[in-house]
Amino acid sequence: MSDINKTKIEKLLELKKLYENGILTKEEMEAEKQKILGTTTPPPKQSIPHETKEPVKEIETYDNITAIDSEFEEDEEESFFKRNKVLIILCIVAGVIGIYFLFSKVILPLSDADKEHETLAIERNREPIAIKGKINGKIGFTMRLKFNGREIEGTEHYDSQKADAILSVKGSIDNEGFMTLREFDGNNEAGLYKGNLSANSFEGTFTNTKNTVFPFYADVMSEKEMQAREKDQEKAVEKIERIGTVITCLDGKVYYLNKDYSEGRYDSQGDDSGKIFVYDISSESTTQIPIHIPSEELYSIDNWQCKDQKITFVLYDVGRNGFGIGNYCTEVSQYNIKTGKWKDIAEGCASAEFIENGKKIKITWASITNYDEATAAFEYEYAYTEEIIEL
Repeated sequence: MSDINKTKIEKLLELKKLYENGILTKEEMEAEKQKILGTTTPPPKQSIPHETKEPVKEIETYDNITAIDSEFEEDEEESFFKRNKVLIILCIVAGVIGIYFLFSKVILPLSDADKEHETLAIERNREPIAIKGKINGKIGFTMRLKFNGREIEGTEHYDSQKADAILSVKGSIDNEGFMTLREFDGNNEAGLYKGNLSANSFEGTFTNTKNTVFPFYADVMSEKEMQAREKDQEKAVEKIERIGTVITCLDGKVYYLNKDYSEGRYDSQGDDSGKIFVYDISSESTTQIPIHIPSEELYSIDNWQCKDQKITFVLYDVGRNGFGIGNYCTEVSQYNIKTGKWKDIAEGCASAEFIENGKKIKITWASITNYDEATAAFEYEYAYTEEIIEL
């Protein structure tokens, strides 16, 4: 314990004795006690007016210094960008070039590789397809195609031709689904299809042997779907063949003639021997179309041919006798399935014959050379001329 504290204790003990002996009052004792302990409240200090101004000056001075430092730093940053402007621009350009190189040489090739891989996978797994459509909205065709990678092979049949008139098809397809197909009649190229193949359609242009270009559109279906359609058609044809002779099947309809079409004489308003029958496969209903005869006289059907949705009839008057027998009794009439209209091809010719697989018809005309000299029809002499008409 220090001497100062020891002295204070002694004084306080002495002060207590004086209070206990009644020498000091309690108030006096407390006053003396405060003096000994030194806890008396000092008088308040008078405020000095200028003392409060010094901190304000210090703060203002600090703020000024901070502002000056900030301006210096900004000037320093600005001067840095000015000094290194060219370097910064070069860095930006180099970064852009680097990003372009990364995209074009790394990312894009990877994307193309994935696409190529996906395309090849599709090609390897592509199932045979069937295509059914029309050229220029008129000429119906059906294709069966098989894929071997990008190479394509198959068969084609025009709806207007007989069942055994089958063409071969060869071609290829690219990554984007653009397909090129060449059709062949034997070893001779007969046409060229170019178009885009999707899951449901094949659409583009067809070029024939005369380099004439036509648009085409076709539905695409699986071989199974096509077989189902054909099965329904076969059943319909079998049904019709029991009551008539089938001309052609187009757009879900069977066009046929009565079984007796070649056995009798009839006119344009005559019996069933002079009508085309149309059987709708889906509705199983039948309608009739009277055959148009140019001369409106009695005729029987000698022959017929269907091409490009047009049925051409060679009509013959089996009952005409006397004048010009056998030389003026043939007529040719054509029915357009699409328009439903008839057209006169020839009237009063000697004969008519389909040529080039029904693409054309040869008309033979007869003229009497000794009309004035002959005394009877059997004495007539004839000169013949031929005309080829494309159907």
